[in-house]
Amino acid sequence: MVTAAKTLDKWKRKKWFKIFSPTLFEKREIGETPAEKVEQVIGRVVKVNARVLSGQLKKSHIDLLFKVKEVQGLNAETETAGMAVKPETLRRIVRRRNSKIDIVQDVKTKDGKKARVKTTIVCLRKIERRKETIIRHEIRERVEKEALEKSFEEFVYDVTFGNFPNSLFDLVKKIAGIKRIEVMRARQLNE
Repeated sequence: MVTAAKTLDKWKRKKWFKIFSPTLFEKREIGETPAEKVEQVIGRVVKVNARVLSGQLKKSHIDLLFKVKEVQGLNAETETAGMAVKPETLRRIVRRRNSKIDIVQDVKTKDGKKARVKTTIVCLRKIERRKETIIRHEIRERVEKEALEKSFEEFVYDVTFGNFPNSLFDLVKKIAGIKRIEVMRARQLNE
């Protein structure tokens, strides 16, 4: 008589690791992930809504990205990998007869990390190319300066919860009528 080989269920071998946000984000538990080995957890990226971390309903259009850097026991420590604004937010505010200016630039932060930042400006009406060029130049300089003064984690925190978008608005509102300025993405580049 032939007996069937006994198979092991892979899910039963896995352990659940708790994932915690970085210190700047108050070391909150932001999720759990299953894995058989510790090495499988390191490098995983977790997306968390900013509303969950801050308790502010106004921040529900922003997602923060955290990457697992080390594991101690069943607890996984993360570092900030970036932020992104949900695309439907922009679709809601852009209308016909408005100018939309997208600025994508690579910046270097104080801690030596490289990041790609996308800033979007929505104007009240169509603007001239000359004014658009001036706005692009001003925004590029301010974003570059701000990134050089802060670590990547601090930069993402300021873009998400700080006054950085408001300072950009104050910078260019004299040039043209601005409806909204939003830093759409800030992601760490792999070197």
